Amino acid sequence: METIGGRVLYDGELLYMATEMGIVTCVDAKTGERVWRERLGGIYSASPVVADGKVYLFGENGKTLVLRSGRTPEVLAKNKLDMWVIASPAMSGGRICVRGDRELVAIQTGKR
Repeated sequence: METIGGRVLYDGELLYMATEMGIVTCVDAKTGERVWRERLGGIYSASPVVADGKVYLFGENGKTLVLRSGRTPEVLAKNKLDMWVIASPAMSGGRICVRGDRELVAIQTGKR
């Protein structure tokens, strides 16, 4: 497997990684081969999370990306949280809990 720095998420057959340079990479978990790599911007200190077939990435400046989980890179949404995010999110009761520099927010993922 090629070595890629960053935060890692395992979702079934795929690994997703985001770096401090805004590069998101998807790797086949079984073979270690790169499936895709895209420069999506942002600085990612928090690990990505997956829910309801979507990969959620939270940048340090609050920029959030929602990608469709899969072998083709597809950005479903871009949002901006008004907070500094460096902690990895937690999942609970169909929500993603994101801790910012001064607050905690819960984002409904669609499944309860």
